Amino acid sequence: MKVTYKLLIIAALNLIMWVSCKSSSSGQNSSGNSGSPINTAPVVDTYFDVFNIDYDLSQVQYRQFNSQVLKSSNYYPGVRSLEGHNLLINTFPSQSLIRVNAFDRAVIDSEKCLNSNSSTADTCIDLFQKSLNNTRPYIDQLTQNGRTQYLMFDIFRTPIWLSTYPDLSSACGGGRTGQSFPAKDMNVWKRLLDVVVAFAKDIEAKNKTKILYQFWNEPDLACNWKASTTEFLNYYSVTATHLRSAHGTAKIGGPGLGYWNGRLEKDGASRSTGLAFELMKVAQANSIPMDFVSFHYFSKDVAEDYLKAIDEYRSYQKSLGITNQDIILSEWLPKGSGLPYLVSKFQAADAARLFQAMSDSDLFLQGGLPWQDYGSQQSDEWGIVSYPAAKKKPIFDVYEFFDGVARTSSGVWYKNEGVTLPSLQYTNGNATQIKLKIGERSIFVSKDNSNNCYRSAVWYRLGDASEIGVSSLLKNGFTTSDIEHYYGSLKEDAIAQLKLDIQANKPCDPRFKDIFSEANKLYYRVESLRANQSAQLKFDFRGMPSNPKITAFSTNRDGAEKKSIAIDNSIRGLTYIIKAEEVVLLNICE
Repeated sequence: MKVTYKLLIIAALNLIMWVSCKSSSSGQNSSGNSGSPINTAPVVDTYFDVFNIDYDLSQVQYRQFNSQVLKSSNYYPGVRSLEGHNLLINTFPSQSLIRVNAFDRAVIDSEKCLNSNSSTADTCIDLFQKSLNNTRPYIDQLTQNGRTQYLMFDIFRTPIWLSTYPDLSSACGGGRTGQSFPAKDMNVWKRLLDVVVAFAKDIEAKNKTKILYQFWNEPDLACNWKASTTEFLNYYSVTATHLRSAHGTAKIGGPGLGYWNGRLEKDGASRSTGLAFELMKVAQANSIPMDFVSFHYFSKDVAEDYLKAIDEYRSYQKSLGITNQDIILSEWLPKGSGLPYLVSKFQAADAARLFQAMSDSDLFLQGGLPWQDYGSQQSDEWGIVSYPAAKKKPIFDVYEFFDGVARTSSGVWYKNEGVTLPSLQYTNGNATQIKLKIGERSIFVSKDNSNNCYRSAVWYRLGDASEIGVSSLLKNGFTTSDIEHYYGSLKEDAIAQLKLDIQANKPCDPRFKDIFSEANKLYYRVESLRANQSAQLKFDFRGMPSNPKITAFSTNRDGAEKKSIAIDNSIRGLTYIIKAEEVVLLNICE
């Protein structure tokens, strides 16, 4: 059975240079000109490339893969409407991992005891217990009869009434500042742990699911942990040791970093390594239970922010003599264009690339995204489906595709090819034209184990235009020391200002005029590709049986649910115009 894939990419880039007044070199906004763009004559660039893959499905060398991490997994709170619940249950017969916020929800609810003048620790713990019990119905629905293989509890937040610093001011995620400090009485903290352990052990026994405890959630986010690194490590030690004695069959780990090499806000800059590495080292040296190390992924850069994390963790574990510690990606979200921290219509291809990478890496589990949006406003769009109607987003179709691969495949094969743009690289003032990678085109094929069927996904993805601009600057001699000098730091707000200056073609120093100009051109070229790319994708099903069953769908980048692609029976193939960030899904059966 032979299939020829031909992808002819023909893109016209309409570049409009913007002239605006941005910030001063200190990184603060300057007054004066409002910054409205002044249109000039468009600069038109035409970019041609060809992507040809010609292979025989029956002869491809399929390999074994990590099926567990491709199965559907989600983070709760996730199901927020009956429509959302029904879609989850009817689409996926089981889940690999469900991560729940039952503990931190109970922490918040227990603080109602602060309203009573006669409250005691017993009163507060009782409210904690009642809140935890209120989550039991939905947890049972998700885990009964072994429906969920692993159930993860985040041990996250210290109750204000137990905190060493009981600050009631608001913090991120509906929390309070005081919840980001250790407990002042570890014996009372252990009583809270005993409550959640009893709750989890009952679920484990009745519903045949395995329990994991993840200590904290994104402590490298300043509003989630305010104390020092030493205090965090000590708090983990007390918590993990007690959990192991109380629940010997559970896996315990952390720290659920927002970035795999993240550090704590209070003193992280003075530490030689990221928090995860410090935690692994302390746990190993002091025989503290640590069955897994966990992190999150919020990026479009799979190589730097996912694959490098796995390699660095494994290398460090090996240097410490650790041989039995898992790695868990407990939450992830590919950055979208225009909505960098939400689940947007542009993210299907990025999700596909991450799933592809997970299938071939040493990862134990992945926790996915929330199942459903937190609400109906744009700022609530964190889920795979909408709220309340549970309308599927393009990323849902990718989830469903790879979940199907995990359940039916006997082996997979894939191929990635870089997408480049011509760019100028400056060395000692001399410019040389190079090809700069700005994205990837990929194909992924799975052979089913029960019949002669194949699943295939093809996608075209681009990097973040602003980050490509920053990368261009760094390749051309603009150093991290320059960023610190002109923008004050390497923190996110400073990098954000640098990106704005790239978009405005406003160099922070006249010496950098040429390289800022080149970064600016790259930014608008990539954005134009994302907006205007029209690529001709051709499938030619030569060598197929006389009546093959072929279905094809596209994750509609316009935001609608996936659309069917017509098969031309006269040529037994199809021609389709695919856009950047779109994924074409194909099923071929004899």
